Amino acid sequence: MRRVLLPTIVTLVALIFGIAVFTGVWTDRLWFDSLGYSDVFSTILVTRTALFLIFGLVFAAAVVANIVIAYRTQPIVVPQ
Repeated sequence: MRRVLLPTIVTLVALIFGIAVFTGVWTDRLWFDSLGYSDVFSTILVTRTALFLIFGLVFAAAVVANIVIAYRTQPIVVPQ
């Protein structure tokens, strides 16, 4: 029972979160389009996506660098 329940709950939470994000983006798109500024919305969306990807890669690189440094500087323990 637990093996099925946890993935189901995680999937439902992810779907609810995805729907909430989609409705927010869609509402903003309709609002900008009604004012005749759909190009501004496109620019904002592309900029936010690019910033998310760039900073995500920068922080992922920082994490990987820290893992490599920690692995290379670990003390050598010889089992007795």
